[in-house]
Amino acid sequence: MLVDSFYFTETQKNDADFSLPNVSDMPASFFHLTDAELEEFSRSQKSIDMVFAGTGDNVVAKRKQITDFIHSLTQDIKVVIADYSTLEFYSSATWREFRVDAFLDNTIDIRGHVTIHTYRDGEFCRAVTLGMTGFSLPEISVARFPCSDQNAFANLVNTVAQTLVENPVMGNDSTLIISLKKIKNKKLREFLLTTTKDNALLTASVKLKAVRPEEGDNSWSQLLIAFESPDYSSPQEQANKTVADLFGAEESYTIAKHDDELLQASENAKRRLPTLRTLFNKGLAPGYSIMVKKPFETANGNEWMWIEVTQWEGEQMTGILQNDPYEIPDLKAGAVVIFSESEVFDYILNKPDGTSEGNETGKILERRE
Repeated sequence: MLVDSFYFTETQKNDADFSLPNVSDMPASFFHLTDAELEEFSRSQKSIDMVFAGTGDNVVAKRKQITDFIHSLTQDIKVVIADYSTLEFYSSATWREFRVDAFLDNTIDIRGHVTIHTYRDGEFCRAVTLGMTGFSLPEISVARFPCSDQNAFANLVNTVAQTLVENPVMGNDSTLIISLKKIKNKKLREFLLTTTKDNALLTASVKLKAVRPEEGDNSWSQLLIAFESPDYSSPQEQANKTVADLFGAEESYTIAKHDDELLQASENAKRRLPTLRTLFNKGLAPGYSIMVKKPFETANGNEWMWIEVTQWEGEQMTGILQNDPYEIPDLKAGAVVIFSESEVFDYILNKPDGTSEGNETGKILERRE
């Protein structure tokens, strides 16, 4: 019979079981440490491994007890606290900031205890949680979504994870109803609501599907947010609809006469395309994505829309439509589009730091409004 328990194991530098992670191989985001603390950590002489086990009953309260216990042991001591289930490293001060302060009124902000690993996976991106194991719940993943929408899908994963921690109940068909307004933790609820647009429904349903963990995931049970409905032209179209229902979508419709200034800006953008094609086919680093603007023929002329590039083979390009057109009712955001490089009017290169390059035609139109 499983009972709540814990044990400690101490190892010294010369012991066979002693090991330190190779800091240079890990993203800086894993370390909630100053440079000086990180340097001292690399010279550590001793470690104390702490393992906690127990049932899933009252798991948030137990998690708080463990978090407070670790804080009481390490308060005001020069120590690095490593959580290998989330691959995060803390000082005593940052442990309090991220872990202890995540609890509020008997609720928890899941972002303080569960991280999301997002990375490019072929044409698209994938995100998976690290740390749901600490709540006796499966890890959550979502796959094959446009890399330009990383923030929106991270918010979707956080909403699903928070909902399961607060109320781990799904329908018989593995459907989970998520609602931003019903999230109990005030801090996370208010944060998610600030990310919404005016047209957001603030609620959606998602289908969860048991899948095998992939390389680099925690070796624990995992649920995929699955987009497999035959009612959509692609999984990405269904995924976009789910995110749009929950958080809303940007509506943009511009009518513009292509005068000399706009056409010159477009020609400048087109000259950049060969370089972008080479960059794309070498493999975009995490956080990068390329979007291009092209015309779609309508009864009244053309409607110009953005597409995230997922394939670029010679002159042929494939991508995911980024917004619902106004004049083409059968075409929806998330649809897969195949087109020629010669059709491209402008581009945007999104970068990991949140900045971007390109969209000079858009800047001209915005200046004219």
